[in-house]
Amino acid sequence: MKKITILTFLAFLLIACAEKKTEETSTTPAPVESTEPAAEEEMMEEEEPEEVAAPSPIIDGINAGKIFKTSCAVCHGADGKLGANGAKDLTVSTFTLEQRIENITNGKGLMTPFGSILKPEEIQAVAKYTMQLK
Repeated sequence: MKKITILTFLAFLLIACAEKKTEETSTTPAPVESTEPAAEEEMMEEEEPEEVAAPSPIIDGINAGKIFKTSCAVCHGADGKLGANGAKDLTVSTFTLEQRIENITNGKGLMTPFGSILKPEEIQAVAKYTMQLK
């Protein structure tokens, strides 16, 4: 009895698949060439997102991008949005340059104070770099 049931099920499955394939091939209309290809191209161009300029890694002659990636990206992410360990999203930060320098120098919350690790000009360059992440 089991064999008959299984065979019946398989037969119905095969028939259903064959009918579906026949419907797909017979009801699919042939592609129609548009008489206005320029309109489609214009629509495609409008849908493309605007390219955002990448932040300049060199600031005041210092490779702030490299310092950021080695010292800050662990928590903030390369794009400033990671938010690991409570790190703030730098792309939406409203901090001024001075506030950023203060936070980088002295740390805040779980953030490491970099005042004894980086030179003041490196801290300033990194602070300027973070402002470009918006």
